[in-house]
Amino acid sequence: MRFAASGLIIGAVCALAGPAVAQKAPGIGTTHNRDLVSELTFACRAIDAVEVSCEIKETWVEYKSNPNQIEKTVSDIVASLSGEKEKAEFIDDACEVLPDIEDRIGEGIKADDQELSDLSPKQIAILEDVLLRLQNICTNKDMPSIEAHIQHFVDIETKTCVVKSMSWERNFRRNTDTIWTAVADQSKDGGICGVVTLDRLEKKDQLFGWDYVKRSISSNPNEVILEQSCAQRHDGVETRYSNDSTAVEMNCEFIEFDWLY
Repeated sequence: MRFAASGLIIGAVCALAGPAVAQKAPGIGTTHNRDLVSELTFACRAIDAVEVSCEIKETWVEYKSNPNQIEKTVSDIVASLSGEKEKAEFIDDACEVLPDIEDRIGEGIKADDQELSDLSPKQIAILEDVLLRLQNICTNKDMPSIEAHIQHFVDIETKTCVVKSMSWERNFRRNTDTIWTAVADQSKDGGICGVVTLDRLEKKDQLFGWDYVKRSISSNPNEVILEQSCAQRHDGVETRYSNDSTAVEMNCEFIEFDWLY
């Protein structure tokens, strides 16, 4: 019994001491940001007593088109077609693709059409609606028909969610027992922004895992990428990913996986 009791005591001490020892430096963790519908995971290995190297992956879900900006998105697209030349080109493009769509779904999807035969009833209904709207555009050649087609297109995109992910590596150096900051480096965003990374891993207390805090600033703030200034893309604002998680509500009828990431 003495041996068994000793074993229990040693086991209890190890169980209590183990997590504290393991958590002196960041190891493996999963964090979330509900507002961004994003999960960020990290796996860190020690380089020495004060520095770790981490492999990081962020995966997030976003609407293909923002449901809160349907009217603006539609009006922006319609405005881009306000000129007679742009309107005529849109109608010509619609009428050009119409025969192929009519051939493939006009009398129902053919069994040997491998690309379309596996579509769900809802997807088929959407295609049939697209066909109807394109026919209206080619017949009427007016803005109401074009606007109806654009409205339908945007509505579908607001119910389509896209899964994206991005991976990177970063070293962190111990600042305090509960804060490890990214090793100061300067990378290039598209060869223009000159990003200074200020990320950190932060522990609230010994009972909880690590949070990941993203922060970056640009050394070339006035440069522009994709109509957005480097100062806007890297504004120095902190984005926190916490180690707790709750369900996020989204209105997704379709899910796509972004092949660019």
